[in-house]
Amino acid sequence: SGPEATPVAPVPGPLGVDRGAGRAGFDRAIAFLVGTQNPDGSWGSTSCETTMEMSFAVETHYAWSVAAHGLATMALLRAEERPGRRAALDKAVRWLCNCRMTMRGSNWDNDAVWGWLYGAVASTAIAQDERFRTDDWRGPVAHRGREFVGWLAKNQEPLGGFGYYDDPTFTRRRKWGTSFATAAVVPALDQARQLGWIDDGATHERAVAYVQRCRLPNGAYSYDWTP
Repeated sequence: SGPEATPVAPVPGPLGVDRGAGRAGFDRAIAFLVGTQNPDGSWGSTSCETTMEMSFAVETHYAWSVAAHGLATMALLRAEERPGRRAALDKAVRWLCNCRMTMRGSNWDNDAVWGWLYGAVASTAIAQDERFRTDDWRGPVAHRGREFVGWLAKNQEPLGGFGYYDDPTFTRRRKWGTSFATAAVVPALDQARQLGWIDDGATHERAVAYVQRCRLPNGAYSYDWTP
């Protein structure tokens, strides 16, 4: 495990925060998601729409869209249910259950992991929502959740982390992870174990150990762990 962290006093938030304004902002964001959802339940596109991202693999742009879809779906899960929101949520979950899995390329670009990471996080959140525990939803959600978690387990780097790039010689299990990519999925891996989506807790335990090793004495976390 990493060195003992020195307790850090919490930083006070801004005074006079208007909760009503915060809720109004959240509602506007949810309205944007509902209003911009594609007919098939997805959002955005999988195309490279800026010259800044042209160096990445074509598959990477699809992987980012799957990850973003997972985040948008979780926002709808948390929103107060209304007819339009529920219809958008159902379409979003259906798309996530049926979309093509992201695939790892044969070079340094392993951004496919983002689809697996946030796909797993979203799937575990959906599975624990009472609205999706019916016979119509339980099976498809569990099947897709097992796929996301299974890809993570097969691609966890030897030190226990999850990362999105690799160095030569390129291997199926890339050889680099980051603290934040790994931490993002740690709770979901434990939930997946409890749901029976993964055979044992070793994948979760290795991920937890990796994040712990990234902890610095001042309470912060390093970008990655370099032994």
